Amino acid sequence: MKRYFVAAIIILSSCKKDAVMTPINAKGEILFISRRISNSADWKMFLMNADGSNQRVLSNSLVRCSPPILSHSGTKVAFTTYDNNYNYNLYVIDIDGQNEKFLSKGKQFCGSPAWSPDDSKIAFVKNDNNVGGNYDIYSINADGSNEIKLTNQNNNFSPQYFSNNNAIIFSSSTGTWAGIYKMNIDGSNKQLLTPQNKSFGNPKISPDNSKISVTSIDWNGSQIFVMNADGRNLKQLTFTVSSIYFDTGYPRDGNCNPVWSPNGDKLAYVSFENGSPDIFVIKSNGSGNKRLTNTPLRDEDPCWTKDGNYILFSSNRNQNVSAEIYIMRPEGQLQTPLTNYIADDIYPTFIDK
Repeated sequence: MKRYFVAAIIILSSCKKDAVMTPINAKGEILFISRRISNSADWKMFLMNADGSNQRVLSNSLVRCSPPILSHSGTKVAFTTYDNNYNYNLYVIDIDGQNEKFLSKGKQFCGSPAWSPDDSKIAFVKNDNNVGGNYDIYSINADGSNEIKLTNQNNNFSPQYFSNNNAIIFSSSTGTWAGIYKMNIDGSNKQLLTPQNKSFGNPKISPDNSKISVTSIDWNGSQIFVMNADGRNLKQLTFTVSSIYFDTGYPRDGNCNPVWSPNGDKLAYVSFENGSPDIFVIKSNGSGNKRLTNTPLRDEDPCWTKDGNYILFSSNRNQNVSAEIYIMRPEGQLQTPLTNYIADDIYPTFIDK
């Protein structure tokens, strides 16, 4: 019996040894926005190494509380500012903080940029009316030349280029209904991809261009769907909603903000099924749904590293500070804070080096 007991201990010890996770060892840099400005609630863009070291300001410009968008080459960033005349301004800047350049201005909005596959153009949303008016999709060269209006009816949001550069997808809303459309990069040949009996927004194209994730806009709570790039085979992936009504005039929170993994087989997303936002992952076919975070406060803004080995996110679980940037394994292990500042750090974006 003693020999069997000793053998069992050896086997268990070996299993425990094999289960030990390698420490976080991500390479690259992280772009994020932060409120670490003295006596101010404004935001600036910051950079840091993927281990949290070398945190520094990218630009002295104040930015809107929205994600700065990295170019495909990883060398430039598009972002929105808000000036003293209450105008929204779209800028680009090199990732080393040089060559900050103004591109376009909107009176009510100018932002939500998306880079073309070769980084030569940016599609963005603008409302240039003093009062009212529509939100439209525009394109502009990355050097600020040749601004073109691509849409001219309804309110239009969330442009995304296909990587073959032959089309743009976007959401368009009449005020009572919203759908996902596809158009040529010059704004011609607009085609509705989603059914008219349900509203959708926030389209995200998979890395191989074969699928699009969309989020339903529904009084029963938002849910994540995936469809083929031509709109066929629309499939619902999530079904849960929060049990909490924060405001009876609005629907309960559901599931939102899907982000494709680098190989396109999974989506990280935010779920409110426990009342507060947590990070989940799910396979693109709807199987393998898994909760990664479980805190009573807010875990959100998921972002994959380029190799798919880690997920970045923001969390305010440490009440001694504010929202901070965290990193974890794609199965949720080793959740590690990278920032530790009394003001908010949010919207991490990974930069491959």
